[in-house]
Amino acid sequence: MHPKLILPVLIFFLFSACAILTKNKVVTEILVEYDAKANVNYNQGIPIKVFAVTADGKHKNITGHDDLTCSVTGGSFKNKALYPVSNPTNWNDNSIKATFSFPYNDKVFASIVELPYNYKGQLALNYQGEPGPEGRKGSRGKLNTLTRDGVDGNVAEPGQSGQNGHDLIINIWKENKIYFWRINNTTTGIVHCYKSSDKTSSYSINCSGGDGGNGGKGGNGRDGKDGENKDGKIKEVGDGGNGGNGGNGGNGGNGGSVFIFIHPNADGIQSKIKITNGAGIAGTPGAGGKAGTPGKPLEGQTAGKPGTAGFNGEAGISGTAGPTPVKSVEAFDIALIKSSITN
Repeated sequence: MHPKLILPVLIFFLFSACAILTKNKVVTEILVEYDAKANVNYNQGIPIKVFAVTADGKHKNITGHDDLTCSVTGGSFKNKALYPVSNPTNWNDNSIKATFSFPYNDKVFASIVELPYNYKGQLALNYQGEPGPEGRKGSRGKLNTLTRDGVDGNVAEPGQSGQNGHDLIINIWKENKIYFWRINNTTTGIVHCYKSSDKTSSYSINCSGGDGGNGGKGGNGRDGKDGENKDGKIKEVGDGGNGGNGGNGGNGGNGGSVFIFIHPNADGIQSKIKITNGAGIAGTPGAGGKAGTPGKPLEGQTAGKPGTAGFNGEAGISGTAGPTPVKSVEAFDIALIKSSITN
């Protein structure tokens, strides 16, 4: 080949190779990956991975990509998992459907996944009282510009009391191999509707009281200023500031009451149901703030006094366990119970 033709040919092949490489990197579709045997049940997450597939067949995980969006019917997508609807107010939901979209080079690639409920695993229902917030700690004593003494630390806030567990009246019956749950939360006035099946391994209902919040730590006292001799002007040594008192712990909430009425056609479910309605734990007291130290005296000066440490707060009081849950097998009017729900 003539030497003058070598360079253009090399350039041609170089650009051709780059074109092929770029073409192979182009996204052609997105795929959604999940475990086909996963539990699709209330309050359980189904881990999801989304991949962008390029022309050369390679898969790039884009699950956490900023441009990936997800629209969900009958649930939500968070923390890289699909979650069926929480706290349903009717029995209409039979599946969770998600549409994932990913824009690339003026195109939007989409993939749809629909997962029917299989009701596997545990049905965990949480009606526990909210825990009390912790008390804020006291701030350290401020810088003192007016006197030589250190400023006292601030008193901490107490922890707040935990809320009581919710009171529930539950009806359970069976239709076409599906268990229907109507949960009347008399604490909030809201009714929730769940479904389950014989594939559901167990049931847990938590109506315990919320724990009390811990008391905040008291603020530390500021140190006193050192004695000074400035241009013959003597400044006294400062005393240390007192520590702020710690906050009291919040009280624990009381456990709620649970009444479960099981229709005779669903009698076999009662042995699977575990109810917890214990007392909320008392919040712990906050520690008192440390005492500030006195400043260093000049020779011949009287030493300053250290501050006093703050007092520790007092522990909260634990709540009271709820009454013994009641599970009763008795007939009731299913149609009447169902008619109270607006679908």
